[in-house]
Amino acid sequence: MLDERLRALLAVTPPQELEQRVLLHHRMKPARYRWRTPPAIAAAVLTLLVGGWLLLTPTAPPLAETMARHVAQEAKLFQQAAENIDKSLTNASIASIGGKLTGSLPLVLVESCKVPGGEGAHLVFETSAGRTIMTTMPNHDAAESVRNVASMISVIHRAPHGVYSLVARNHSAIGLTRELLNSQVDWQI
Repeated sequence: MLDERLRALLAVTPPQELEQRVLLHHRMKPARYRWRTPPAIAAAVLTLLVGGWLLLTPTAPPLAETMARHVAQEAKLFQQAAENIDKSLTNASIASIGGKLTGSLPLVLVESCKVPGGEGAHLVFETSAGRTIMTTMPNHDAAESVRNVASMISVIHRAPHGVYSLVARNHSAIGLTRELLNSQVDWQI
């Protein structure tokens, strides 16, 4: 029964002008994809340009690496004999990054220095494992990180109002300095 109905439907001959009308309608109707081509090409070119720019733009080294190189250039920080420490500069340096000195620190040198983003200070600690140079960077924001550069270890720590770096020739000196800072500085201000 189904076969008979299908044969009957297929036996119908279409009008002669139907083919002409279908072809004419098809030629007059704009292709749907034509409006998509220019934006797709523009997006591809823009993607290539931005990608190339990102690949070719030099990036700044991490702050820990920059601070290790900075300290390495100032070799006197590791060699200078102890001198009279300016307590007001020490207190101001710690306060500039949001700390308050509550005890004494084994410092051999405290001096102002230029740091990324402004003025900071070097505080040179003498520990049983060697010297550690703390550099304060007030109002600076950076992720905590560790880098080994030029036989130096550099660690960036966050503080309430900035960051500070600890640079030493070994991990033990940095660990001892960190313990001193935790026990002698109140970071809750």
